[in-house]
Amino acid sequence: VGGSLEFARAFGGNEVGINLGYDMWAGNATLNYRDVSFGGGVEYARNFGIVDLELGVEYLYDKVRGMERASHFVLPHARLLIDLKKAAFAPYIEFDTDVRHNNPSALYAENPYIDEDTTFSILPNTRSYAVTAGFAGRLSAARFAYRAYVGGEFMSNYLFWYVPTPGLFGVEAAANNRLRFGAELEYRPVGDLLFAVGYHHHFDYHDEGYVDCEPRFVVDALVEYRLSRFTLYVMSDIIGRREWRDMSREDGLYSTPAKVDLRAGISFRASHGFEIYVDGYNLLNRTGATAIYDYAYYYRNGIGFMAGIKLSF
Repeated sequence: VGGSLEFARAFGGNEVGINLGYDMWAGNATLNYRDVSFGGGVEYARNFGIVDLELGVEYLYDKVRGMERASHFVLPHARLLIDLKKAAFAPYIEFDTDVRHNNPSALYAENPYIDEDTTFSILPNTRSYAVTAGFAGRLSAARFAYRAYVGGEFMSNYLFWYVPTPGLFGVEAAANNRLRFGAELEYRPVGDLLFAVGYHHHFDYHDEGYVDCEPRFVVDALVEYRLSRFTLYVMSDIIGRREWRDMSREDGLYSTPAKVDLRAGISFRASHGFEIYVDGYNLLNRTGATAIYDYAYYYRNGIGFMAGIKLSF
């Protein structure tokens, strides 16, 4: 359960905001989990002409049952955009902090194959500090758009998943530092046709006893076409090699090579605020060693489809 309040006001070129929030996560008698957090913050923004500035700071109190002490987080964030009055080049730098709650529901949402014998109900929450610098722009009458960035993220109590026995997962929390970089490019030869490609890569630095199961890199490509009320797209992701620490194997690792995921979809905008869509994924439907593994020992089996409606008000 939880709730939040936000207030904002603009005056004389300044924008000021205040926010307050309360959240409580609780498990049943078996899980015996309870996490209470509350806090508030202030935000400030102003455009100084050549500099567009956003600043903010939040305080968060967080108490997890079973932990000896409550945590008191001060979470600053800032973004500085340098406006050179040139659409082709706009550098920026941003600093952000975040707290991720590692409650049982969040863990099961991330990995449904948790070993019941693993003690995860008193895991501390993950805290991260991130710094990112980059630049973006538009070229050739806005037909081309691009973004490039490099950044570092410093995380405490980051979650490392491992395999205690084939088919089940345990989780540990430890420090992890990450260097990440990437680039994105869009091209619109005509207004209703879009080609996009992106590359995102990271390196992790942590104790040798841990293995991060996230793919080291992801390459995504998109082709999208809008025709009257219809939108059609085809998207492909190249997912990098993945590894899990596996206590049942002699080499201590379960690994899968890079894979390709192909998706496609179509949507129809029946009216303003009402849209019908059909999406298909894992269209290559590979099995065995060439399949896509979201978890060690578990691969995507079969072509999947999802259909629904989108409402906007």
